[in-house]
Amino acid sequence: MSKKYLERLNKSEFDRVIAAYRNAIKTGKLENKDFFRNREVLPVLFGRRNPYMSGFHGDVLPSTTIFGDSTVLSICEGCACVKKPELLEPYLERNMVLPVLMASYQYYSKDFIDLILSYPHVSCAEYVFFKRLHLMTLSEEYIKKGYICPHCAEKEKEEIKLALEKGRFPVKIKSILKKKLEWTAFPNLEPYLYPDYLLLSELAHSLGKKDLQRFQQIVSMTECIKILRTAQSFSLIPQIDYDSLETVQKLLQNRKELEIDYDIIDVRNSVLKGFNLSYSPSIPIETYLDVLSSRRKKIRNLVDKIISGAEPQSETFLSNLHKEVERINSEVRELEASKRRKFLTLSTNFVKQNKSVVTGCLIAAGIGLTGASLAACGVAGGAGIAAKAASKYVKISVPREAEDVKEAVYKALEPGYEELLSRYLSKDLDVIQVWHLKRRFKELKRS
Repeated sequence: MSKKYLERLNKSEFDRVIAAYRNAIKTGKLENKDFFRNREVLPVLFGRRNPYMSGFHGDVLPSTTIFGDSTVLSICEGCACVKKPELLEPYLERNMVLPVLMASYQYYSKDFIDLILSYPHVSCAEYVFFKRLHLMTLSEEYIKKGYICPHCAEKEKEEIKLALEKGRFPVKIKSILKKKLEWTAFPNLEPYLYPDYLLLSELAHSLGKKDLQRFQQIVSMTECIKILRTAQSFSLIPQIDYDSLETVQKLLQNRKELEIDYDIIDVRNSVLKGFNLSYSPSIPIETYLDVLSSRRKKIRNLVDKIISGAEPQSETFLSNLHKEVERINSEVRELEASKRRKFLTLSTNFVKQNKSVVTGCLIAAGIGLTGASLAACGVAGGAGIAAKAASKYVKISVPREAEDVKEAVYKALEPGYEELLSRYLSKDLDVIQVWHLKRRFKELKRS
């Protein structure tokens, strides 16, 4: 795939999107389906309030994928996955990530584009023009207070560049500052809405005063504004890290136009780390994601419950969060040390190692052999109790393929026998779920 081909592809994409953009302005109607070439991206972007993450962060992305149907991920030319597309491929194969390209196709590596074109994604043209149209024609602050047109914005930029030249900074410093302006601050603020564009004057003022600390603060603000504005445009929930949290809170406090719900990445990830359930390089990423995909709802509900109980708005939130994680961990350790641990192991192993037996009983019951119920498996002790729990709590539909049946049975039985174990052992369901998940991850690390 040559660079010229990618340039033609990019031109074709921009021509298509610009036509939709002009039509939307002319008619006053914004049709999402006219903007996005691949219709599969629409429910991810607009339907379910999915997580939005700016940039590929391999350390937290595996955990973040738990908390949404699909994580919307903006990718620039400098992201690690551009040089190593194999880092992104496992997520694409499992529909866990929707890439949004921040640059034109020709600026990415050939291998990366080969991969991206095989999956649903949002092109740079779609991203830029949809975001601009949404914010400039539909947002309340635009209607009330307007924006800076591209011509006037260029004048502002020239003033900032002039302040940089007059500042007589050392050559290396000047080069760094120029890149921060042209590659970060200016693109981050487009389209230049009120009050975002006021930061242009502040950039010029900080350079005129040679106040590099203030300059960096403003650049950080533009990065946060970009994240918040993108999330606003596509009905997403931005993922904010602790380093950006103070800036985001300050922006939201002073600029009501930017208000949006957000998640703090580090909070959810710290809960998973506390339970030893976050991603570990000792486990192949494909294996980790496969384990997560069948347990997403369970983990999501567990973490949401813990965070809610720790009272996110309180000053002691983090302390409460760690206390709750440690409480569950201490009960899991107590469970591990108790004699009843054998019962847990037996019950869990029964479900996992006898999927064929259980599947046979379900199929027999499904075709009318009512005598062949799960309770008639003919096994005793924990196995028999687990079987009865399955028949009482679980209703599943049986796929045709035998292997799919076995896997479906295993996934379907989990909630039932976990609830039964919770009652039998007088432990909260949360504790049993954490114990079971930790056990599964230990198995993965040993294998």
